[in-house]
Amino acid sequence: MDGGISFIKACGLLIIALCFVQCSPKLRSSIQNPQPSLGDEAEVIVLPLDDNQELNGIEVGVLRASDNGLSKDCTYPEMIALLQETARNNGANLIKLIKNKEPDMWSTCSRISAVAYRVNNPQKYQLEINWSANRKLSWEDFKGKVRKESPYDAESYCSIHYQTGLVTLFSKAEIIVTNTFDCTRSWVRAEKKTDAILNHEQRHFDLCEIYTRNLRAEFAKHKFYANSQNKLDSLFSEFEKQYNEAQRRYDEETAHGTKEIEQMGWDSYIDLKLGL
Repeated sequence: MDGGISFIKACGLLIIALCFVQCSPKLRSSIQNPQPSLGDEAEVIVLPLDDNQELNGIEVGVLRASDNGLSKDCTYPEMIALLQETARNNGANLIKLIKNKEPDMWSTCSRISAVAYRVNNPQKYQLEINWSANRKLSWEDFKGKVRKESPYDAESYCSIHYQTGLVTLFSKAEIIVTNTFDCTRSWVRAEKKTDAILNHEQRHFDLCEIYTRNLRAEFAKHKFYANSQNKLDSLFSEFEKQYNEAQRRYDEETAHGTKEIEQMGWDSYIDLKLGL
């Protein structure tokens, strides 16, 4: 029994040592046509593996994010952020994923490869938008097919997602919460592209961000481990109900943006909550 206990402790020390040595993801790049670097806040569009759009621009190079086995801070959103930073530094404003290998028994990280491009008007290729105070929606982002049977002038589709990071015996899980706008499902009638309606749709996205931050803050109050999935799902489900009710009330009180005074009231409330 003493030998067994010693062996377990030794394994624990080994895992900790590996974590110290291999705690950061690896970034590699093969840059053929570097362009003038972009600012830190410049948006870099990410196109998924199954995107078949024909890109017109300069191919800057190939970017890769991976690890050597046991790493942290390398969930899919975190690895994408690292690739975007590398793209900015090399003047690329769009990356097209060519490989995305999910975490498995050989690696705790998402392993992603992408081709980086410098294109004119990258927004026209964008399929999904991560919320940012510096990135407001435009009608060009509403790329979905109009639902003729809908009684509305426009519809926005935004969603809240969460993903767990590395879970070990020694640390709680890191939870990544994101808020995204789906360009391919969001639509507007051609004759209804007014500033007032666009603002109303932007506020749907902003309202989603409020509940994204609330959920992120709630998750931070708890400790999640490998057996915490039910707890995570329960918290998420409760916030989903609150979020859906807030969106319903927003549309009801503003009459889908047609009541100017009520819309201004919601605008002020949302700006206050987001610190805008």
